[in-house]
Amino acid sequence: MRPLVALALLALAAPSALSQSTDWDYDGRRYLAFFDQPTVGVGYGIATPGLQGLAGAIENVGALRFHIGYTGEWKLQYEGILELDEKRTTITYGSAALGARKVADRTLVPQPAGSLFSYAEYRPAYWRAMWEDISGFGHALGGNASATPYYAFGLGATKVLVNELDYDNQSDEAEWRRYDGLRFTNNFASGFRLKPIEALELDLGYEASVVYPRVLFWMWLGSYAIERAGEEAISSFVGKVIEGTPEAAPVLNFLLKGAWSYALHELREENMHWPFETDAPLTTRQFHVGVNLKF
Repeated sequence: MRPLVALALLALAAPSALSQSTDWDYDGRRYLAFFDQPTVGVGYGIATPGLQGLAGAIENVGALRFHIGYTGEWKLQYEGILELDEKRTTITYGSAALGARKVADRTLVPQPAGSLFSYAEYRPAYWRAMWEDISGFGHALGGNASATPYYAFGLGATKVLVNELDYDNQSDEAEWRRYDGLRFTNNFASGFRLKPIEALELDLGYEASVVYPRVLFWMWLGSYAIERAGEEAISSFVGKVIEGTPEAAPVLNFLLKGAWSYALHELREENMHWPFETDAPLTTRQFHVGVNLKF
């Protein structure tokens, strides 16, 4: 737990302090006001793990999460359009004991002649600490209310509790034990936030994560650079759209960035450092709901 605590404290120090300013320019757009508010939140999701090459199946995992950080919200010069920018640290505990008892898809591997296939059901648990960057455009609904589709990416670490698993065969145990200890993790998320009042937000989202059994740094950097370059190209495109048709920007930004990251996640399920030929990683996909409190 100590490395996870240290990572959480380091990530928490990254966001800026509470601030407020008015009537300023950034990236060619006019902002009427900016608010940077301390934010805490809790959430729950059902995650589907994936690990290729197992003879057994993996149960779905219930994931409890807590996050703390700062939420910035811009009021743009365009009538009724907001821009979201949030930096936060998220701590997650996932366990099959907290989830619905449903088994994820099984991938069978060839067994020696004369042996039987294994049908073990693995019930994993893990701790995860992530630094996350959340952004998006939203619509003001009147008063302090707003609706904001968002996109997020994160970097951090996962500790799978591999010693608590009941192994059915040596091959499966060897595969799981590649994740013994802290393992580098990155994720993306797309979702929707509804803010009925200034201090409260309701959150519904989809998240996909990749947990690396090992990191080949230069390959990871190349893969990550491709991902970020695509996101920056989409941001530039949406920036032009908002100048001409601002009401289309929230949904367009959400759809394009979500589709781009989803496609890359699909590719990384086969090659963790796509486009380079590498191992298949441990992955999770989850839907989650949550509540955020802003101060």
